[in-house]
Amino acid sequence: MRLLIVLHQFLPEFNSGTERFVYNVAKSAQRAGHAVEVLTCAIDEGKWKESANPLLLQACVDGIPVTAVPRRLLGRRADFDLTPPPQPGRQAFEDFFAGREFDVCHVAHPMRMSGALQCIARNRLPYVVSLTDFFFMCYRVNLVDPAGSLCSGPRQARACSATCAVPEFTAAQLSERYAAATATLNSARAVIACSKFVADAFRREFPALSIKTQSHGVDVALWQGAEGKARAAAAEPEVTFGYIGTLSEEKGVRTLVESFTQVAASNARLRLVGNPGGSEELQDYLRCTMENDARISVEPGVPFAEVSDVLASFDVLCVPSLVPETFSFVLHEAFAGGLPAIVSDIGNLGVVVRERECGALVAPGSAQGWTQALRQVAETPGLAGAWRRRLPLTVRIEEEAFFYETCYRTALAGQAL
Repeated sequence: MRLLIVLHQFLPEFNSGTERFVYNVAKSAQRAGHAVEVLTCAIDEGKWKESANPLLLQACVDGIPVTAVPRRLLGRRADFDLTPPPQPGRQAFEDFFAGREFDVCHVAHPMRMSGALQCIARNRLPYVVSLTDFFFMCYRVNLVDPAGSLCSGPRQARACSATCAVPEFTAAQLSERYAAATATLNSARAVIACSKFVADAFRREFPALSIKTQSHGVDVALWQGAEGKARAAAAEPEVTFGYIGTLSEEKGVRTLVESFTQVAASNARLRLVGNPGGSEELQDYLRCTMENDARISVEPGVPFAEVSDVLASFDVLCVPSLVPETFSFVLHEAFAGGLPAIVSDIGNLGVVVRERECGALVAPGSAQGWTQALRQVAETPGLAGAWRRRLPLTVRIEEEAFFYETCYRTALAGQAL
């Protein structure tokens, strides 16, 4: 099978949740004997190699051929819109498809890739769609309006026009965007959400759309060592709360740090591991707080191969996000390593932890709630252990690969999943 995977950004430039999901799926398909290519967008062209075509860049990621269309060719609205790009961008996508043949396509994320969607439709290529966030129905991605309030959905773009219209997006353009998203989803042979939380949101907006749910897989073999370390650490009197991810406001880092400073327990530690992603003011605040509270450390982000070692050094994972997380790789990776969590009661985070009672839930942005949860763990030695015994089993990457293999073969046979 000749498989093309399309997404907005990828290695060697980006390596967040959707990119890791695609990497796992692509490598699994290769191991199954399929020919796999990835088509994406290049933001920093210096991280890519030139190709024979001046409109395209290329890379090889662990044996996966990757082609990228430069962002500068796609127009100023490519990060928000779903309409075709300007002529240079259209030509780049057409050149890519002109020299290749594929049996099936996997649209993993449509941002910046409307030109690819246009070529897929014109060439009548069967395709499946993954929903890893809300971009198809929300140009702001997270279903959060400009005032910071959660949105229940676009309501056929009427809510977008009333709340989120900006000079770049008139009401008519928002309706056009919604129509393009609807057409792409309706023409897919399968639409797969990464969590029940995402599936339910899309079902409310597109009630006639058939949506399957498949959790992202975790390479459990990488976390088996972490499980033993985490359990051993839990027996020590010191309690290490840990955060790993981007150090930004929307991820709730400030709330977590402010709350921790109100916990007087001398046996508590807080480790923040990640690269800056917020304002310089936030980074200054983190540095100043760390200097005034020796229990807090701020450390740079680590490569994926070292994440298990970092998680193994925590007793409890903290995920204080202020926006609805659609899946959270780090949460499920922590579960695979035997690590319980305190999370914001928002998005899929709240759904998973509430279902298994394997951690604490805190109202997003509630400093008082986080202080109470952190203090409770620090002062109750057996609490983290009780949560640990109720952790869910994580989906393995092999299970996820088998599911998508079925999707591809069904699409190739001209059927809907």
